[in-house]
Amino acid sequence: DQPRSRGLGDVYKRQVDYQTDDWWTLDLAAPTDEVLGVGVYEGATRWPFQSPTGPGLDFSGASRGCNRLSGRFEILELSYGESGNVESLAVDFEQNCEETMPTLRGLVRHNSSVPLNQ
Repeated sequence: DQPRSRGLGDVYKRQVDYQTDDWWTLDLAAPTDEVLGVGVYEGATRWPFQSPTGPGLDFSGASRGCNRLSGRFEILELSYGESGNVESLAVDFEQNCEETMPTLRGLVRHNSSVPLNQ
């Protein structure tokens, strides 16, 4: 499947939504006044309900998800095509659900040269 990016709100920014055939979705968003790009995003909370000054994160699907979450993600590679769709993506993320669950750690690579074992 292809990741998509969207413009959100009055201020144009990127949000990456990656959906698989099994209906797992990874949503990543930069703080309101920033453009999503390569870098580390600490203090992420549940997308799309995050504070305007903080990053958003949500990995959910197959009838599973978090009501409240905290986490972080690091984008190692991100490029867009002329149409605005994501051409390459390398992201590592950590998500904590409901403040009591074990940490979910994930690595996503799409058309990326960044190895999984970085």
